[in-house]
Amino acid sequence: MNSPKKFAMKNIFFLLIFSTSLQLGAQCLSFSVCEDSLQLCDFTANNADLWNQPYWLDPQTGLRDLSDDQIDFSITATDSCGIGWDQIYYILYLDLDGDGQTMESWVSNQNPTTPGTVTYFNPGFVGGTERIFDGRPVTLDHKYQFAIDTIQQGNRVTAFVRWNTTAAPGVFVNPEIPPGHHKIKWFFLNATSQITCETFFDIKDCKKPTVVCLNGLSVNVMPTGFVQLWAVDFLQYGEDNATPSNRLQYAIRRSNTGTGFPLDGDGFPLQSVTFNCDELGTQPVELWVRDLAGNADYCETYVNVQDNIGNCNGADAINLVVCVKRSCDDSVVSDVAINITTSTNVTPPSSFFALMDNPSGCWDTQIPGPNTPASVSVMPIKEDGPVNGVTTFDLVKIHRHILAVEPLSTFEIIAADVNKSNSVTLYDILELRQLILGIYAELPNNTAWRFLSSDNVFPNPYNPFQSALVEEVIIENVVFDSTYTANFVAIKVGDVNCSANPGAVAPSEDRRSSVLTFPDAVLAPGETIALPLTFSEAGDWLAMEAGLLYDPQQLAIEAIVPGVLLDLEKSSFAEPTTGVLNMAWYTAEPQAVAAGDRLYTLYLRALQPLQLSEALKWSDRSSNSTRQISSIGYDALEARIALELAFRGQEAPGMSDQTIVFPVQPNPTSGKAHIPLRLAQAETVRLTLSDTAGKIILEQEQVLSEGVQVLEIPADIAVKSGMFFWTIQAGATVSSGKLIRMAH
Repeated sequence: MNSPKKFAMKNIFFLLIFSTSLQLGAQCLSFSVCEDSLQLCDFTANNADLWNQPYWLDPQTGLRDLSDDQIDFSITATDSCGIGWDQIYYILYLDLDGDGQTMESWVSNQNPTTPGTVTYFNPGFVGGTERIFDGRPVTLDHKYQFAIDTIQQGNRVTAFVRWNTTAAPGVFVNPEIPPGHHKIKWFFLNATSQITCETFFDIKDCKKPTVVCLNGLSVNVMPTGFVQLWAVDFLQYGEDNATPSNRLQYAIRRSNTGTGFPLDGDGFPLQSVTFNCDELGTQPVELWVRDLAGNADYCETYVNVQDNIGNCNGADAINLVVCVKRSCDDSVVSDVAINITTSTNVTPPSSFFALMDNPSGCWDTQIPGPNTPASVSVMPIKEDGPVNGVTTFDLVKIHRHILAVEPLSTFEIIAADVNKSNSVTLYDILELRQLILGIYAELPNNTAWRFLSSDNVFPNPYNPFQSALVEEVIIENVVFDSTYTANFVAIKVGDVNCSANPGAVAPSEDRRSSVLTFPDAVLAPGETIALPLTFSEAGDWLAMEAGLLYDPQQLAIEAIVPGVLLDLEKSSFAEPTTGVLNMAWYTAEPQAVAAGDRLYTLYLRALQPLQLSEALKWSDRSSNSTRQISSIGYDALEARIALELAFRGQEAPGMSDQTIVFPVQPNPTSGKAHIPLRLAQAETVRLTLSDTAGKIILEQEQVLSEGVQVLEIPADIAVKSGMFFWTIQAGATVSSGKLIRMAH
């Protein structure tokens, strides 16, 4: 029988061996290379069989088919002690909604899903919904699934992220991943230890679009003494691996007069070049194309500027008067461009543009030309401000028209035909909501304004599309030195309640307001919160839209849960650009809500120490951003009401210039704790923590800058459970409190 002394020595010896083996195990394992971050460029064409389903949405292109890049991820580890590997696996943290912030979908070779699918929005492998990424027309056992492939060479092993199929588990291909801000974490484990490697990787479209020019143009100087040519006049075709052809941007400039994609003074693509009588002959130009990722390229061609009909030598002229008034109130519409096309019996048609600048709504000019029979075509154009006057109340009006509850008038019907299909349907509502939410910067199938000749006749005022709409005035057989008039009616597309600002008068302000409230809180990095947005008073609502701004370096939105409003669903929300969350909701009949009812709940995660009332605010359409919307609602009486945002628990006015120390959180705790504070100015901050006997077990002093800060009490600073006392001194402010630590 062993003596107690021998038994103790034996156990000490065992613990020494075990401790030594753990240390050796940790020292034995290493990665050859562990990258912190990678930038991956996608130069490949999109695979239409992958990531192509109605629920996927590329926020950049607006397509339901995500771009994809074939990645080749591997990592090599060495076991210098020869213990061997018990387990090797990875977790892919994927940003499948493309917001560039939240990696909301987790994928691992250890958590298999149905072949051909991933689980969307399952942080921590909890919850989420299965979504198809492999749409190839093959049987289920031939669908791709995420797998791992390993190659052993002596004491080194290399692991690869791969796809395989259940029909051929030993056949691997590189996976194709959509663009976004992603992360991979590798885990290598053996009997004594484990090592991990975490790498962030961004996949971006880096391929320049292709543009092919026409091989030169030949044009004549216009009767005005110049000729204006547009970028598309020189275009043979353009294409890109990710951006649809109809979403590519084109610009033009004279050769060797600049670098990079041509922009005008306001930052918009330079659309045209103009040549006059002093520039006859061959003129080289550059035609540029840019995709939605900002990649650009160009081709070079030329234009031969001629004067075959003597427009540079002087000629007779006609007087032209163009009048434009808005359909709903006869108001003057500003910044209307007039496209004038002239032709004679001996020359082909030629066009030029002029900007109406008369506040009366009528503009007159002289058009010089040869004294021969001619025709003149006049067509107004206005492309700016597609969201001007477009609100969720327009959705209410259009829906009521579709239900035959409240029919629209003739010009309102034309305004409601958002997709220009010569009909008014629910598709028009869907397109208009995309514009309100900021998903569309402009309507894909329509212009911001339409202009109809005042000569249009509508036999059936409730169906103005029975006959073709006349959108230009053609004057035949003009006689020079005579005066001709072209009258037009302006219709703002999408604005059926005449709320658009035509530009000649200042927009009216909202006289009534209603308040929505968030609870205020101070958050430490990594802390999450469910943030309900509630009504502060009862009301009956028809429609509302609201935009929330936040700093993506401070906050991440992890989920949005709709509240009490009927038909408020996930499609009612959009994040059209980083740091902007928009909501658009409407109903055909008013819905009653009570004070305290929840509009929606945001699930937020703090990335930096912050106070919510400083990190969140309403957006404003007046910022001129097509991605931001004003926060407004419409009540049962169809009155427009400004929505205001307030925070419950926010300090009283005048307190923001004082230093404030908030309660410790969480309390009680079995781990670390945080003490948030707001400093009115940079201060030396001293934190002490003591036990009930008065013994100081933590003391730290540091200089912190103005604003919200968070002090941390580490989990291992107090090994015993019980009550502790903390004190913070920040300048002249001293605060103290209790912290209860519980056993693990």
